[in-house]
Amino acid sequence: MATVIPAEEKLSSRLDARAQLGALWRHPVLRAVMKAVLTILVATTITFALIRLLPGNPIDLRIDELTRNGNMTYEEARTQVMATYPIDLNEPIWRQYLTYVGNVLHGDLGSSYLSSTASVTAIILAVLPWTLFAVGTGLLLSFVVGIALGLLAAYRRGSAFDQIVSTLGSVISSVPNYLIALLI
Repeated sequence: MATVIPAEEKLSSRLDARAQLGALWRHPVLRAVMKAVLTILVATTITFALIRLLPGNPIDLRIDELTRNGNMTYEEARTQVMATYPIDLNEPIWRQYLTYVGNVLHGDLGSSYLSSTASVTAIILAVLPWTLFAVGTGLLLSFVVGIALGLLAAYRRGSAFDQIVSTLGSVISSVPNYLIALLI
């Protein structure tokens, strides 16, 4: 026998769930985590879509490259490439996407196109310490210089130094970071 639930109880249970989700969204750490996850999902989806929209595909390009050198037949090159890049382009696009996301979540970024013996993960891990060193040094330097200039500008409020530092800070913060890096 089915029990009948009044409409008011159904509505109140929906409102309670909505209130709980709203409370979660108001929590700053959870909101930051959810935004980060959404950003990563959007970035991987855009990357996947852009690669699929390019003319041709990496497998055919690599086969052509290996056969152009003249040291391999088409079948030998195809066998080598299919072993190196386990992508099934005959699968539906949604299944390819799910496989791609699953591989990324497992840390398997595939093989490098330029160096078929090295994995992308190994290449990234090889340069990661120097990247973290450079980024950490840059952040530390920008914090120290920014705080020092801000303190001096606040101490000499209204002076020419304050005006120069404020104007320079506004200009630098409005220019994209990659342009500043090129100029430096």
